[in-house]
Amino acid sequence: MNFLITVLVVLLVIVAIAFSFVRFVVVQEAKAVAFKFLGRFAYLAMEFKDYHFDSDGNIQTGPGSNNWGSCRCIWRIGGLVIYIHPLVKPANYAEQNNPDRFGEGIYVHLGDITPEPFVETAETAPPENIGLNVKFVSTMRVVNPYRWLFPSPKDVNAQVVKRQNSALRAWVGSGDQKHVQQAKGNGVQLWSELVQPVDDEHPNALNCKPTFDKIENEWGLKILENSIIVEDVGYDPEYQKALKAKDQAKLQADASVEETAGRVLRSVARMSGVNVDDPDELKGFMKKLSDKPELRGKPALQGGYKEAFEYAEDQTKRDRAGGGLQDFRMGSADGTPLPGSLQYLSVGGGGGMGVMMGGKKGKGGGDGKRPDEGKDDRDRWAAEETFKQAGQYPSWWDPQKKQRR
Repeated sequence: MNFLITVLVVLLVIVAIAFSFVRFVVVQEAKAVAFKFLGRFAYLAMEFKDYHFDSDGNIQTGPGSNNWGSCRCIWRIGGLVIYIHPLVKPANYAEQNNPDRFGEGIYVHLGDITPEPFVETAETAPPENIGLNVKFVSTMRVVNPYRWLFPSPKDVNAQVVKRQNSALRAWVGSGDQKHVQQAKGNGVQLWSELVQPVDDEHPNALNCKPTFDKIENEWGLKILENSIIVEDVGYDPEYQKALKAKDQAKLQADASVEETAGRVLRSVARMSGVNVDDPDELKGFMKKLSDKPELRGKPALQGGYKEAFEYAEDQTKRDRAGGGLQDFRMGSADGTPLPGSLQYLSVGGGGGMGVMMGGKKGKGGGDGKRPDEGKDDRDRWAAEETFKQAGQYPSWWDPQKKQRR
């Protein structure tokens, strides 16, 4: 009796000691666990319906073995893997790879993983060169847990993203903004353009398939076909800032053009005897030019305003350069002489016409006096001679008094 008790105790001690070294892991569905023997990879076990390991440890569809590798200290019964500790230990995911969505604890996730959407900044093709912020999303899957955990760098996920994004920047730069917008939500179109090989018909093709294949063959991660999607397209902040500045500059330029045109018209009206302070009179003059635009190109002696427009535009150029509309120097802004009949013109407060043969500034300026008041008789005779040689007097010139009527 005592002998039996002794044997039972010994057996219990042996079992207790044995169980202190025996451990087990339950392999969960769509996950894989890698085991190390004495610190080196030895065995892979996965539970993934309708998939199996091939001879290279790649996960393939169809029936087959869900184990890869071998070790005498590891046994598998269904979803249970039994091993001898501490000779054998499950590989800790965090020790092999930086934290990511492809694994945690001792498990590698084998299902399709869609990381957080990411924004890639790139410029469209020349000559457009628009800076875009394109939000992409892609789907990936671990197809070789061994390569994903062991030969790959610890920051393998970051390296994959870096290579993928480089390809996507090249894609954005291969077309214009409209091309990128049209690809939104169309993974088939985007994928076909990414993997298009270079040939006679597509000499500038991106040919990214070798890059994607290298990621799969070296690191065991597959970017799924047609899974890269453009979710949203926006402008790069720096481009938006430049675009806003450009629009502002255009608005300012347009305003400047409108202001210049307005000043020229008012100056021509003033020189033609129109009281520009009278809205109705000014409106009537504008309507006359609108109804008969050919008057802009007709000389004054033919009832037009050609010289007046040339003079007003010249004076506006002087004003932009700092001379002002009251700077009645002889000659155009570019140094060429003005037409003979313009050499007597000056702007008066009431819109009068004066004689400027000597290059003197008329007293009329902007004080409401007639611009020919106090002028030298020599100037009026010069104007008279100009009209006489032309054989016709303007309607506003009095040939008897040799001055404006």
